[in-house]
Amino acid sequence: MTVTQEVLQDSDKLRYLYANSIKSPVFFAEKMLQIPVYSHNIQYINDLHRFLIYRGGRKSGKSISTAIKLVHLAYFGNYILTKAEQRADIIVIAPSQQQTDPIMGHVKSLIKGSPFLAPRILKDNEDEIHIKYADGRGYARIITRPIGTTGQSGRGYEPNALAMDEIAFIPRKAIIATIPSGVATKTHIMLTSTPYGDAGYFYEKCVAAKAGNARCRENGYDNLNGKWTQYYVPSTDNPDVANDQDYLDELKTLTHDEWETEVIGNFVSGGDMLFAREHLEKAYGDYTRPRKYRLYMGVDVARRGKDETVITVIAVDSKDRVYVEYCKSLKRSTIPETAREVERVYDMHSKLGGIDRIFYDSTALGAGAFDISQEVGLPVVEVVFTLQKKAKLYVNLVSLFEKANIKIGPNDKLMRQLGYMKKEYTQNHLKPQTEDHDDYPDSLALACMAVVADEEFELIRDDKGTPMHMDQMFN
Repeated sequence: MTVTQEVLQDSDKLRYLYANSIKSPVFFAEKMLQIPVYSHNIQYINDLHRFLIYRGGRKSGKSISTAIKLVHLAYFGNYILTKAEQRADIIVIAPSQQQTDPIMGHVKSLIKGSPFLAPRILKDNEDEIHIKYADGRGYARIITRPIGTTGQSGRGYEPNALAMDEIAFIPRKAIIATIPSGVATKTHIMLTSTPYGDAGYFYEKCVAAKAGNARCRENGYDNLNGKWTQYYVPSTDNPDVANDQDYLDELKTLTHDEWETEVIGNFVSGGDMLFAREHLEKAYGDYTRPRKYRLYMGVDVARRGKDETVITVIAVDSKDRVYVEYCKSLKRSTIPETAREVERVYDMHSKLGGIDRIFYDSTALGAGAFDISQEVGLPVVEVVFTLQKKAKLYVNLVSLFEKANIKIGPNDKLMRQLGYMKKEYTQNHLKPQTEDHDDYPDSLALACMAVVADEEFELIRDDKGTPMHMDQMFN
């Protein structure tokens, strides 16, 4: 007889197990889910207050810790949650469906791996799982939804519990549209994220929150009158990170801003940012491709060291609105490999109508790849970066964001690199700067040459809609 079978057949032991599990999610995790809990996340997991914040670096354990809390609420919903006597709706929200996967993956793994909970599964599909309550008198639904840019997908529910993951990247209007839906049910809300700039909804909630752990107080965040309770966990508090020397060595290559944000979990000032946070928020998230469009490609070729070659494909509609269709990088690729990948991506998009122009960074190593692409007959346009040319490209890109004429999709790396870019001026000319890499933004800026905006003259376009005199923008 296993320990689990022995407990199930002994009413006293079962009562003890359930009574302590209801009060302590950590006890529940160790005894009923049968997984260990790291000490740096115990306080967060055990906190049953309604309004919680988890601010942490990458790999700090926020996803698995939040999953434990959600499974605990689901199993004992009618004891802990309000208006959940017969059913509890527990919603996991993130900027995109793909970003809901980490928490939902943990949720399903915890439930299916528990000898107590696995037999109580009522339904299990791609974006939700249902389980019976511990006492069998009702059930809970754990459902994932991408919030997008408006919050529409989060509507239609009155959640008893709501986990908003990577909330620093969710537009304010989408958050505001979602949170009131739980007023009637006195929703338990968990906001979890790595920071992104010192502005926005997540930043404001963190500043106004009281500290839940000593780390948060030491970090300078402790508003004693705060409604929200904040837990702060740097990546290095996770022993899996602290004991992984190879990973720590890789972290040493990060820039200062990357280190502060991604590892330490601090907010980095955005006062001199090239792209305003609210403009990036509007552009981020899922979108619907227009029915009529033309495709263009931007290729930024790696120049040195940690640089990456990035290929971006955009769809442009009749009103010069831009939709990022494809944006991926090549690491440590040779010149022939770069040219072959450009050709592959070009061919891949032929079924979508074909790419009209490829705007190619031919500076330094890019010249070789450009020549190969030209030789095989691709419709390439050569761009040699100078300070003035790059400034013009970014003025155009900033304009697209300011006018809300661009959608970048749920691309975290592109979003982050755009968010790290700062503005400086040399002899009255804009000089985009970054402590991070600018490979993704450069590739996007190149692709967006297809919709160059210049208020001083009306661009003449050829029969494919491409500016015929793009050299004018560099005069």
